Amino acid sequence: MKKRAFSRLWPVLIAALILLAGCTGDSQALSAAELKQASVYADPALDAMLAAIQSSDYTAFSANFDDLMKSILDESQFIDLKGTLDNKLGRYLGRSEARGSRNARFLMLSYTLQYEKNPGVVVRVTFSADEPHRIAGLVFDAPELQGG
Repeated sequence: MKKRAFSRLWPVLIAALILLAGCTGDSQALSAAELKQASVYADPALDAMLAAIQSSDYTAFSANFDDLMKSILDESQFIDLKGTLDNKLGRYLGRSEARGSRNARFLMLSYTLQYEKNPGVVVRVTFSADEPHRIAGLVFDAPELQGG
């Protein structure tokens, strides 16, 4: 069962890596003013996603996704993601302020999340640079999430 759940997450991880690979060219760090401006939409979007994971609400979780992200991370993938996060990291406790960079097409923000079992989980959220700043990528990174 665990092997099956992890294998179902592979498409999400591969798609996220492809998106992130496309985001690395010509990226530059956000200035303090740009980061403050981005946090107006990015912070509430992330907070809503994290709350939706806790409440098992896929509709709320995917509300800010672009169409491609919705097709990649469907409801069954969401259920697997929630199970993995719950089992390996425990309860979500809070997050740091964002750090970020941008290129012509995307804005990439990283946050450090605190969970019961790991206070240093990094989540990378990629937003489209253009309005309405839809989420185009999502990666959770922690040692507990590596491997099967």
